[in-house]
Amino acid sequence: MASFNDNSGDIILDAVLTEQGRRALARGTFKITSFSLADDEINYAQYNKDHPSGSAYYDLEILQTPIMQGYTLQNVNSQLRTIKSQDLLYMPDIVLNEKTNNTVKRFNEMYYIAANAETADKMKEEMDEKYILRADDPTALPIFMELGLNTPTKSRTAENASSLMKQNNLSDATVDVDFDPTWFSGMLGTSTLEFSNDTAGSVRYNQGALKGGTRPRKAHQKGLMCTTVRTAANKVVQQDNAGFNAVAAASELQGPADSCAVIIPSVDSALKANSSQGTPEAFKKYGKTSETVTGLGGTKKWDSGDACIKVSAPNGGGVLDMAVKIIRYSSG
Repeated sequence: MASFNDNSGDIILDAVLTEQGRRALARGTFKITSFSLADDEINYAQYNKDHPSGSAYYDLEILQTPIMQGYTLQNVNSQLRTIKSQDLLYMPDIVLNEKTNNTVKRFNEMYYIAANAETADKMKEEMDEKYILRADDPTALPIFMELGLNTPTKSRTAENASSLMKQNNLSDATVDVDFDPTWFSGMLGTSTLEFSNDTAGSVRYNQGALKGGTRPRKAHQKGLMCTTVRTAANKVVQQDNAGFNAVAAASELQGPADSCAVIIPSVDSALKANSSQGTPEAFKKYGKTSETVTGLGGTKKWDSGDACIKVSAPNGGGVLDMAVKIIRYSSG
C-alpha cells in the first residue's frame, strides 16, 4: 500500500492492506481502525555497545538492515505488541525443561516422534526410551515447558510473579500450538500438571491426565493449523519455600515462574500405518522412506519427516520453536 522513507531514501516501513481492508477499499468504505507492526527481519543481537566509533553507532547494523516487503498477519512470525505499562522491563519466555525424569529429551536438538506403537518398540531396541516421544499416547513422556521470566535479576518469588506478570496481564492460562497438518492432527495437553515445591523444598512433578486441545483452526502462518492447550497456573516452583537449591536444580527458568505446560503430538491417522501396511504418502512426498536415521543404529530402515512445532503465549508473548522428526518403522 505505502512505503515510508528516511532522509537518505531508505525504506524504513512498508505497509500493506489486509484482505478485509482491500475489500473495504473496493467498496469505498475504507477507514483505518487498527494496524499491526512486525520486525521479523531485525536481529537485535547486532546492537553493538563495543562499536569503536561510539554510542551513535551502536545500532548501525540494525538500521542498515533491508526492510522486507509488507505482508499480512498470516505470514508474520514476530508481531509487535502494545502494552500499557510504561515501566515494564521484563517479558516472559517459554523454555524447555528436560531436567526431570518425567519428560522426553531431544536427540541432537530434535524431538524424535514415534508415529505408532510398533515404531516406538523398534526404536527402544536402538536408543534410550527417554529420547522417544510416543505420539497420541497420554501416558508417554511429554514435552515439558515452563513460562516465566528467564532472568536472574529478579528473585523467583510468588510476589514477583504477581507484580511483574499477572498485574501486567502477561500471565497465561493457555498456549497456542501451531503445527503442520501434513504430519499432525492436534496436540494432547493438561491443566492438572503440577510442578511445585513443598514447605520442605522438595519438588513435585505430577502430570495428570492428558487430553486433546481445542479443535484445530487455521494458524496465522499460511498452511499451518493451531490448537489451544491449557497451562498449569499457580502450580509452579517458586523461591518462597525452603530448599530453593532443589528448585533451581529442577527448573530451567532463572526468574519468577508463571505457569507450565506439557504437550504430546497427535499424528495424522495415515501415518500410523504399521510396517505391513505400506508407506504413507506424506513420507513419500515430503520426507524420506526406508532409510537410516541418526541415533537409530543397526540394520533397521525408517520412514521419516522433519517439521517444526511452534508454541506461543497469547498474553506473555513468549514463543518457542521446536524441531521434530516424525519416524515410522519400515523394515529390518
